[in-house]
Amino acid sequence: MTCKEQPVTCRAHIAELLGLKPQKNRPWQYSGQCPLCGHGGFSLSAATQNSVLRHLWHCNCRRCQCDQADVRAAMLKLGVSDECLGRYAADRPRKVRDLDAVALRAAMDAVLADPKIRALADLKLRMAEVIDGVEAPAGWTEFLAFAERAGVPRSKRYEAAYRWGRRQRQ
Repeated sequence: MTCKEQPVTCRAHIAELLGLKPQKNRPWQYSGQCPLCGHGGFSLSAATQNSVLRHLWHCNCRRCQCDQADVRAAMLKLGVSDECLGRYAADRPRKVRDLDAVALRAAMDAVLADPKIRALADLKLRMAEVIDGVEAPAGWTEFLAFAERAGVPRSKRYEAAYRWGRRQRQ
């Protein structure tokens, strides 16, 4: 069940209930205080044309990092109609195909059982090996470049290189 109003009218009604103000250069977007945490940076906007969503809302508070479901619950508590907010596919539990789950579980078990993994950097490197389908390079410089591509921080790249038996040429 959805709201009978057009999304633009519905969004203006939500903004009024939450005390949000329209942005000057984008009148379809509203901003103000988050209905959950009360901090500034909350935004309510139109969904993109290709989206099935009716409205987009987001709390940009760096302190609280409010969960979307909690923000939605707070809006409902403040009198915003459930029909105005809409129902989305994310509200329903998703089914994972059995074959995909089995394959992923087998790959994860193989990686986690690997005796080389002793630190997060090792896990990132091992995952990069599995995803790329190649072993980490034997050379010092090549290994460091591989570790960088795998997302290993600079200082940890050198530690991992020593753990993985790569030695710098003298």
